[in-house]
Amino acid sequence: MLAKNVSYSGLARLKETKLKTNDFTPQFSVKHMHKDMRLAVNTGEGELPLLNTLRGCLARAEGEGMGDDDFSALIRLLAAK
Repeated sequence: MLAKNVSYSGLARLKETKLKTNDFTPQFSVKHMHKDMRLAVNTGEGELPLLNTLRGCLARAEGEGMGDDDFSALIRLLAAK
């Protein structure tokens, strides 16, 4: 249960049911989040390692055909390891 995690938030509450039921219908798609992260990298100064890691995950998800899925579909990348 996600609620027992210290990082539980409104976003986690919103996505919990989707994750439990493997429902990846888009509320905010992988491709749109990836676009936003590409834009974000150009607004910062210095190195942003977490942002670069997230961009890599989003690019991989798009490459595996998940671009139109909700960004919660990134969990599939973790499950595949």
